[in-house]
Amino acid sequence: MKQIKYIIVHCSATRAGLNYKAADIDQWHRARGCAGIGYHYVVDLDGTIEIGRKETEQGAHAGALYNPISIGVCYIGGLTQDTEEPADTRTPAQKAALEALLLELLRRYPDAQIIGHRDVAAKACPCFNAAEEYKHLREMASAEPNTNHYDQEEKKEPAAEPAEEEALPLAQGLEKMGTEEPGKACPAKPHAVLPPAAAPAPDGVERAETALEAAAAAVDVASLFARGKAKGILLLVGAAIGIVKGFVQKLRKPKSRP
Repeated sequence: MKQIKYIIVHCSATRAGLNYKAADIDQWHRARGCAGIGYHYVVDLDGTIEIGRKETEQGAHAGALYNPISIGVCYIGGLTQDTEEPADTRTPAQKAALEALLLELLRRYPDAQIIGHRDVAAKACPCFNAAEEYKHLREMASAEPNTNHYDQEEKKEPAAEPAEEEALPLAQGLEKMGTEEPGKACPAKPHAVLPPAAAPAPDGVERAETALEAAAAAVDVASLFARGKAKGILLLVGAAIGIVKGFVQKLRKPKSRP
């Protein structure tokens, strides 16, 4: 897009009070053979600022001579409600929004001039003297920084992901139940490894211990996936493991002979 020299204010040439939107203008312009809405911005009756074309795209609002070097801004209205005569029908909300938008555009395009459509074409549009009304904005634009409230290319920072709660290690779960036993920590796992049996045990004890280790490993995997959201389940499983351990200890005791 060439250097922007003009910010041209338009009206939609619709009767006062009719609540048209940018989508309506888009349909009208397409029906006339345009690629879409010709304005870059549209100011609704309630002061809402709608985006038409991107600022990087050439507008279609002021003729072949001015379209390449201008930004087009249109407010909804411009005709009296009864006689459909040209008139400044801007609502207070539209006036405030127009001034804010034009000030932002001047900050981005400090060499541009604010004019009305009537200044470059034999039309009454925008039905007031835009160049005179907004001449004070140039001094304001040079004195204040650009806040980019209407920057079409504004980038939003991605929202930070919430920190996940740490998984509850198996050793901590056993401690809660009062059944934790000392063991050697394994850096590859987030839990304390239960100590091996001090002496060989019968087959039944070995199977029970194998089941105990399998249960501990299952709790490890569950804790990693749950990421701290299933602490209550881990506590119950820890209690179950304590019961199994008690059963193992009973199996280790030598049976009394008659």
